[in-house]
Parts: sequence; C-alpha cells; structure tokens
Amino acid sequence: MKWVFLSLAFLAFSCERANFGFKNNPAEVMLRAHRAVQANNLDDLKINLSRHALCYWGNEIALNNLKSNLPSDIRKLNPEIVLVESKQLKTPRFLGYWAYYEDVYNAQLVDADSRILLGEARIECHFGVDAVKRESDAVIPKLSFPQRNCKVTVLKARSFNNPAHKKECDTFSEKL
Repeated sequence: MKWVFLSLAFLAFSCERANFGFKNNPAEVMLRAHRAVQANNLDDLKINLSRHALCYWGNEIALNNLKSNLPSDIRKLNPEIVLVESKQLKTPRFLGYWAYYEDVYNAQLVDADSRILLGEARIECHFGVDAVKRESDAVIPKLSFPQRNCKVTVLKARSFNNPAHKKECDTFSEKL
C-alpha cells in the first residue's frame, strides 16, 4: 500500500512540475476524479467536475457506471492530455474569484494495457485572483495568479454507455 501511495505521489508531482507548472492541473484533476470514482465518493467527484459534467455524471448510477468501466488501478489508465486553447479573457469572468486567463485541454482516457479509448474529456483551467476586479490585473502573467483551478467540463464515454441525455443539461452547451 505504501508503494502505491508513493507512486501516485510521484505521478502527481511529476505532472505538476514537468508538464503544467502549477499544482491544480488537468492531470491532478483527472487523478482526483479517478480516486473519487473508485471510492464511490460523489462529493469528491463533484469538486472536480463542472456543472455540465455533473448534470450527467453527478449521481450514484452514473458513478457506478464509471467505476465498473474504468480500471481500478490508476496506472492502467493513461490520460493523454493536450492543450487546445489558451487565451486571455477579454472580460474577466467571476468563478468565485476573478479569472483573467483560460486554458482548455482535451484528454483521451486510454486503457494502458489494451490501448482502447475508454473516454474523452474536456478540462478547463482558469487563472485569477480573489481580490476586487482591477484592469491592472489583466497584465499579470498567467502563472503568477494565486488562483489556478481546473475542472472537467465534459466527460464522454467511448467504450461504454454514457448516461441518458437530459434536456436540462442542454443549458450548459459544452462540447468536446
């Protein structure tokens, strides 16, 4: 058990340093979401998903669907994460803090052994500050902001069934 913990800690630390440069990054969000699924912890899963993803996956039935179809060992799940868009927001967005930058990543969740595509995800990261909105904050470099948060906004199963379409989820209009 100690060995598994050390390898997971190394994986999280190496992803932070080597690929993203900040702690609450897309790889870390995927790792925490996987842990929540395997622990049947809906509250922890909700922390890592946006409203659109929660609309579909934020219930016990969908959680059990994920748990039964994703590998229980994180080392057998290979998330291939690619930055698809990075932009400075023209108008800061309030997300519990003022976000000035947005990065969008696509992730393919691949079974490490069989190389089967299990699912795809879209992850959005926002960079900002807890203070009052100021025009001068718009020129601060992205990684200098104290608030750097990522969430899974869309999660689509590819080798197993997605939850049934819900009309109320259409209001979020997120696409992969």
